[in-house]
Amino acid sequence: MLTVDIGNSRIKWALFSGGLIKENGCFDYTLENFEAQLDVAGLPDSATSLMVSCVAGEKIRSRFEQWVSQNILTSVEFAVTRSIQNGVVNSYQNPEKMGVDRWLAMLAAFNKCHAQKDELICVIDCGTAITFDALDSRGKHLGGLIMPGYQTMLQSLMKSAENIKHDKSAVYLEPKIAGLASSTNDALIMGCSQIILQGISGIINGYKNKSSAKLHCLVTGGDGRWVSSALTVDNVYDPYLVLQGLYIVSVKENE
Repeated sequence: MLTVDIGNSRIKWALFSGGLIKENGCFDYTLENFEAQLDVAGLPDSATSLMVSCVAGEKIRSRFEQWVSQNILTSVEFAVTRSIQNGVVNSYQNPEKMGVDRWLAMLAAFNKCHAQKDELICVIDCGTAITFDALDSRGKHLGGLIMPGYQTMLQSLMKSAENIKHDKSAVYLEPKIAGLASSTNDALIMGCSQIILQGISGIINGYKNKSSAKLHCLVTGGDGRWVSSALTVDNVYDPYLVLQGLYIVSVKENE
């Protein structure tokens, strides 16, 4: 089965066989080059089923369906956020208001962690936005938070502050995570990266201070790798949570 996660600026995909990922890929896209990027992405055309998560809006969803019909020749099923699914209970009164990628990441995390009584699970997805969601050991969603992602912070500051001009040749995906800066460019990079790390660490520590029970913390998303490695709290980096959630949903619904 082929799973595809369409984010606001990046697409991830994985081909599953027997519950394991056999092939996978990831690439950036823009509205202008969406189909062109799909053409060269190397998505397997042999999949008999296709499960998709899309938070990029109806136009991108329709364009993807059209591309699939011309290139992969299989039916497409889009995941939706539900009130209850695979043991997880949503806290939203209107589940459709929650991004389906958040929901799928929680389903995968709950399935992987097997938390014991009183233990908590937290899921941190670091992309265009950073989302933080907490689950108890029974799968009850305790609520979540949404914050601007690293790139979003940088771009917002450059757009809104007249005197802040960032060197666009700087490597965004390797933030400087400690110390103080002696240039505007470094101050921007270091400030944005450190406020993300300190903010997430503070939120997690707040939960840890309330209970002596174990906290399972999973980090995913495009910026997940550097965030995970730089956090001051124990965590596991898993770049495939949303894709695993898609697989879980597909398998359970077709059993």
